[in-house]
Amino acid sequence: MCNSRGGMGFKYLLREVMPPFIWKAISSLIKGRKNSHSLISYYCPCCKARVENFIPFPMINLQRLFDVQAVDAVFNAETLNISQYTCPECGATDRDRLYTLYLDMLFNELNGYVSMLEIAPSKPLADFIKSKSYISYRSADLYMEEVDDKIDITNMDIYEDEKFDVIICSHVLEHVENDMKAISELYRVLKQRGYAILMVPITLGFKDIKEDNHIKKNPQLCLKYYGQEDHIRRYSKEGYIMRLEEGGFIVSEYGENDFGSDLFLQAGIHKRSVLYVVTKV
Repeated sequence: MCNSRGGMGFKYLLREVMPPFIWKAISSLIKGRKNSHSLISYYCPCCKARVENFIPFPMINLQRLFDVQAVDAVFNAETLNISQYTCPECGATDRDRLYTLYLDMLFNELNGYVSMLEIAPSKPLADFIKSKSYISYRSADLYMEEVDDKIDITNMDIYEDEKFDVIICSHVLEHVENDMKAISELYRVLKQRGYAILMVPITLGFKDIKEDNHIKKNPQLCLKYYGQEDHIRRYSKEGYIMRLEEGGFIVSEYGENDFGSDLFLQAGIHKRSVLYVVTKV
């Protein structure tokens, strides 16, 4: 019942606040989801639940972006499914579900004890990871409560060099003043031949990273140009990959062709979503 009401409210509010051309695109997306609904068995990889549907991206967030005439609208995001954003059972976002698909394969490949660090942990993802008895898991963040370690990602000196087999750092670097220093620390604490999921919001259609000292001092300008009040830069695809490579990482991209279109569809992951996995050799 909650899903049904949420979907109707989402559609109504979009029609009220969105420009006609955007509403037309979203309306087609919702209609397509509805028409294919009876043919799809949706599945959350995090909690293993079969669900009737996933919950759309919060309308209040879309309206705030529209109100400031955001340059970096969510419609240009590389990895985001607006119509199927959150699992109604565990709260996993589409990117949590994408990470889980990859981790399932990675854990099978590693086939043994794995030491793992998650920066700014997501509870649904953390619950999935901690359900594996062979994972030694630590969570870390500078501000979040109930993490294992309170740390600044640009200075993780509580961890020795090459401590972790796997690292997840999702949507953190866009908040960090010196992202290259943070990337350097992630490189340092990752084991040789280790794997790290390093994700940031990627805005398609731009070639360069946008950083402006004037913008980052004004939360409303950050919302307008970077998509969120506490983001201090906008990453382009090319710029982000370049920074990861400058930090010493080898970057791999995994998308629909790697996981399969059926799996992406069932897990509620948009077909243009890309997972960035880096390795240290």
